[in-house]
Amino acid sequence: YPIDWILFSSPSAVRSFFSFTSYEETQSWIFDLGIKIGSIGETTTRTLLEMHIPVSVQAPRPSSKVLIQTIKEFEEYEQF
Repeated sequence: YPIDWILFSSPSAVRSFFSFTSYEETQSWIFDLGIKIGSIGETTTRTLLEMHIPVSVQAPRPSSKVLIQTIKEFEEYEQF
């Protein structure tokens, strides 16, 4: 199954996930395969950006439910 999104709920999750792969692999996942990145909040987004990982959406409030809703809205908007 293709992966559309990778979601992060903390800065430590970001660091842990990307510790298992090289920057080149990460770039191919995100840029070549078009995988989108979701962040639960500002601190997590900051960590992703420091690692040069583009963030497609950030939840306006740090909540898993809000992050999922934000992704749904993004996907609906992207269809237009």
